[in-house]
Amino acid sequence: MSDWDGFAKPLAKKLDYTKTYYNQEPRLDLKNVNSDQGGRYDFVLCSEVLEHVETPVQPAFEGLARLLKPTGVLLLTVPYQINTGTIEHFPNLHEYSVTQIGSSYVLVNRTKDGAYEVFDKLKFHGGIGATLEMRIFGEPDLMKNLSASGFEPVTVQGEDYPPFGIFFQEHWSLPILARKKRVPATAQASARGRFGI
Repeated sequence: MSDWDGFAKPLAKKLDYTKTYYNQEPRLDLKNVNSDQGGRYDFVLCSEVLEHVETPVQPAFEGLARLLKPTGVLLLTVPYQINTGTIEHFPNLHEYSVTQIGSSYVLVNRTKDGAYEVFDKLKFHGGIGATLEMRIFGEPDLMKNLSASGFEPVTVQGEDYPPFGIFFQEHWSLPILARKKRVPATAQASARGRFGI
């Protein structure tokens, strides 16, 4: 989904691969997966996406699981910290807009109870005014999000692999590999009815 061309172009040459977008065709909204997208994919790459999903983020993890075939694989990269909880920048997000005031950007939010909040010092990935960072994940919460969405096992991929030039300098924000749990046939039939897959 919105994959870097360094992934997307080689994968499209080798596999039946689709690069999806939130804001253009072919569209994919992880929090509202269409029934024709459900249960179709052997693997999903989700690279640097979930930190930009509006609150609450858990439905996006569930959407990732819905996309996959039974025992399908998720390859996930997302910025995260170890040994700490997730930091939600805008925990009460409801109706909001990002606007420029002078040379800086602010987020104005109206909460569900009608109170207004204004946030400055926004963090954007890809440059000022590009893609707003909604949170910084904590590794323990990230593992809980994946487990609660039906992924097991979940493995952090932190081992160097010199033949491919892979050397990890840090111990956080490492790639995560997660397999969708196989569910019994009766549970699969129930899920098809609920999710239209």
